[in-house]
Amino acid sequence: MKSVITLLLIVQSFFAYSQNNKLINFLNAELNKELKRFDKNPEAEKFEVVQFYQLRDSVVVAEEYKEDPQAKRRILQADLKILSVEIKKKNESTGKFYTEKQEVSLGMIEKIQKDINILFTTQKDAVLVTTINENGEKESYRTDQFFLHLKQQKNNEDFADELVKKFNATGNFLEKGIWAD
Repeated sequence: MKSVITLLLIVQSFFAYSQNNKLINFLNAELNKELKRFDKNPEAEKFEVVQFYQLRDSVVVAEEYKEDPQAKRRILQADLKILSVEIKKKNESTGKFYTEKQEVSLGMIEKIQKDINILFTTQKDAVLVTTINENGEKESYRTDQFFLHLKQQKNNEDFADELVKKFNATGNFLEKGIWAD
């Protein structure tokens, strides 16, 4: 019985890993298409990819503190899949370049939507955005929007539908929100 459970866990882990890779490959393929569209649109806001989309494992451990040393402490551990992307672009008002890295736990992403940009909306303050300017000065803030850096392609609601399928196959849930070109 123990070996059957172990086998099932291994199969499930492999399936989840495979689905995560399909999601990342899909996002990176679309990001590559976006980069190629720059050649056709000289007016587009251009950027350079420093790090394509990737998923990394992260473990959060929290321990409950009690004043009574005899009391048992509870430890909570959560395994997270952190989605990140890093780009370099020019600040149009200053003419200087900066890099911007966005990070979010897959489990905190709630919707995909489009107005001008395609973005994930998340739980409150789930996205960590870190910018580094040309002088190496670092600034971080939290938000509930993860920009996919995809905005040139029009009439692409099929992209959202496919992304929702791939995202949901990872064991997380993504809803499609407003989609306006």
